[in-house]
Amino acid sequence: MGMVMGFILMAIVMWMFHKRRGSSVNRGFRRLQLVSAAAYSIGHGTNDAQKTMGVITGLLVTAKVLDSFQVPYLVIIGSHLAIALGTLFGGWRIVKTMGSKIAN
Repeated sequence: MGMVMGFILMAIVMWMFHKRRGSSVNRGFRRLQLVSAAAYSIGHGTNDAQKTMGVITGLLVTAKVLDSFQVPYLVIIGSHLAIALGTLFGGWRIVKTMGSKIAN
């Protein structure tokens, strides 16, 4: 299903931009790719941070810093921020590398 939907979406996008110059389309899609990478980093940070929050809160409960297993607000923010920034900065390097390979 995903392959069929991806093919249909690709065909629509190719049809929409088939009369435009390649350089202008490439420049526009590069900018959109950066927006996409930023959105991905935020989504990745919020999803994977849940695992990190569980481990940190478990350690805090085990060390008797917390009385019950309730995730503190600072642990939530710190986990989201750490994973989102890691993906954003690591993702930038991947986008930059892939962009140069595509341009060549």
